[in-house]
Amino acid sequence: MDLERIIKRLRHEGCDNEEVEAKTAQDGFPERLAETVCAFANRPDGGLILLGLQEAEHFKAVGVYDIGKCLQHANEVARRAVEPPVHITCSTHRYEGADLVAIQVHETDPSQKPVRVKKGDQEAFLRQYDGNFELSDLEVQAFIAGRTTHHYDLEPVEGADPDRDLNADLVGAYVRMRRSSSTTLASASQNDILTRTGVLTAQGQITIAGLLGLGVYPQQFFPTLSFQAYITPGENDPAGTRALDSRIFAGPLSVMLDDIVLWVARNTRNRIRIDETGMGVNEPDYPEVVVRELVANALIHRDVGPHARSSQPLLRLNSGFMVISNPGGLHGLSVRNLGRGPSHTRNCYLADIATHLQTQDGKRVIERLGSGIPTAQLALRQAQMQAIQFHDSGLQFTAKVYARSSPLTQVVRGSDHVPAALPVSSGKARITPRQQLLLQCLGVGPLTRQELVQRTGLSSRNVAGLLRSLRQANLVGMTGGRGHPRSEYFLVEARPSER
Repeated sequence: MDLERIIKRLRHEGCDNEEVEAKTAQDGFPERLAETVCAFANRPDGGLILLGLQEAEHFKAVGVYDIGKCLQHANEVARRAVEPPVHITCSTHRYEGADLVAIQVHETDPSQKPVRVKKGDQEAFLRQYDGNFELSDLEVQAFIAGRTTHHYDLEPVEGADPDRDLNADLVGAYVRMRRSSSTTLASASQNDILTRTGVLTAQGQITIAGLLGLGVYPQQFFPTLSFQAYITPGENDPAGTRALDSRIFAGPLSVMLDDIVLWVARNTRNRIRIDETGMGVNEPDYPEVVVRELVANALIHRDVGPHARSSQPLLRLNSGFMVISNPGGLHGLSVRNLGRGPSHTRNCYLADIATHLQTQDGKRVIERLGSGIPTAQLALRQAQMQAIQFHDSGLQFTAKVYARSSPLTQVVRGSDHVPAALPVSSGKARITPRQQLLLQCLGVGPLTRQELVQRTGLSSRNVAGLLRSLRQANLVGMTGGRGHPRSEYFLVEARPSER
């Protein structure tokens, strides 16, 4: 464990994160630690608890009250305060003259999730960003469903009729592609192909996979087997505005995929730049291949089980970044291994059908070669843009992409587009990329914390920690009361202007 790197990250971000939580433990063992142990045990890859750091003092190493008692209490929590017992690994460290205790909480096997806290109502918790959250009843059901392999995509759709509810053109193209790609199916009848590939059950009913892939209008039977997209309001939109250009995309997979990709292109910038050869080059905020791969993944890998049918995939365009999320975490791999080997999916039949579907431009919906994510990441590297950021909570999978025009992308490129008032190298401390990002945003004038959250894509707690460090370095000032939502922050070298 690289303790120094972990603590530097905490200090850099100014708060706990989804993988690490720091507790003081200077005057006694922390209360409610069982909730954190529970949340990390339910989280993919578990998590780390560090005892002996004071978050309020920029994660200063203050030490624990007693190393031996800390280790004893930590093991008691893991064995007796949660159900089932959780596997932890404890270690002690001397850091900056103080004694720290590290508790590595290992992920509980999916067959035993969710882990619950024994005390009180025996609630289950999940780690999200920098906090622990109680699971809802539906989320508990999702964990229970994950204990075994289910083929929810093979469930028959009650009331659906193959002659009425399957798109004849899509079925014809699908059958032709199946015959041309398989010697075994080359001479099979259409009905035989549809049955053997999971479009129809043996009894002739349409499956969920068949409906999503080849249906006329799948949302007639499952309204949430759709895709929602919207643009978050900007600072100049009227008060009370919740969303801009909100859309619900419906239809079969291939139609939704095409429509969503076009919607993103229409609602984002496309810069035309003249290259060194004198030719005009299109530079969209988000390369099309990136949008297509992420949307296809969300459509195909979403959880279609009954516990997840109250949710739908979501695409949100914010100022400077795009977020795509879908119900259901990763299946069979972790974020760390994403894109580094064969593809994994919970919807095996739906994915198989999708590899034999084409969009209007003749592209397959997916290739199923495990190449989608690497292809998207390569496109971003070639555009000198930030890599995709993935987050798996176990119940929801999220991908975040910063736009080509995002200030953070400019930081990654080593841009010197920094306000004139900003000292790039301060004598007090080195300015980190995230601090520089906030300072760039403040270069246009005073902003509230929420406005900085919207512009940077960072969490509110991250922004609060960065602002605190910048104020301590006397680079940023504040007008208004501490904690007030309308308080504004400004560059100390810049004169606050009326807005």
